[in-house]
Amino acid sequence: MTSKDDLVPCCPARLVLDRIGDKWSVLIVLTLGEGPKRFSELRETLHHVTPKVLTHTLRGRERDGLLTRTVFAEVLSLRKAHDAHSAATTVS
Repeated sequence: MTSKDDLVPCCPARLVLDRIGDKWSVLIVLTLGEGPKRFSELRETLHHVTPKVLTHTLRGRERDGLLTRTVFAEVLSLRKAHDAHSAATTVS
């Protein structure tokens, strides 16, 4: 049931839904709940997401503090892993 307070733009519930209410954010957070994943692993898991949308969504959730990105130096390429666990522990 919706109360009048939920419709106010500064309501805490509304602020949370504005951050994670879109389709891809919810799926990304659920997927990263299993542990860190590379960008390509996320794309494989989320089948229909385009690289542009995935990048945009990951950057937004990183900016919000919901996940962190770690870049690993490797000989052939840079390895980027996104992790929702470490961000959750640093936010609280």
